[in-house]
Amino acid sequence: MIKYRIFLILLIITYQSNLFSKGDTLFNIVGIWQLNDSLIASGLNETFFFFKNGKFIYNFSENNHTSETLGFEGEYKIINDTLYLYIKIEKKCIGEFVLGDNYCGEPFWVLECKKQIKIKVKNKQNHAIKIEFMNEKKKNNKIIVLNGNDFYKLRDNPYDKIE
Repeated sequence: MIKYRIFLILLIITYQSNLFSKGDTLFNIVGIWQLNDSLIASGLNETFFFFKNGKFIYNFSENNHTSETLGFEGEYKIINDTLYLYIKIEKKCIGEFVLGDNYCGEPFWVLECKKQIKIKVKNKQNHAIKIEFMNEKKKNNKIIVLNGNDFYKLRDNPYDKIE
């Protein structure tokens, strides 16, 4: 009888945890999200691409011409009001520093990227980020807040080209 009760309790816990993990689809963040702006000017700001399969891509601003790190790739999950990011790949730029174009407002030195590479992150980096949805209908949000930063939805389909 005790074994039966323990089995039943474990079964209920397992069932609830499966419901919980599948419940993250309640919050639809699939799409392309840009930091602080819904407009695309000379290039994208910091941007998240969230896919239906639980994968994400994060790119630093296209206007940042001084950093060797271009972004990250990994997996995500939403549980309650927390977005969990599991970084698996770091995207880097291999190149050389050259004098910037002063007329375009570039920094004095810029990194001229010759080649982009992807490096597997040996110790997967896990990050928990508080997520807030700006409207009550969590399925159709146009703004999400991640750790106090507004991200605006640019596209519903993360595979869309942005030009």
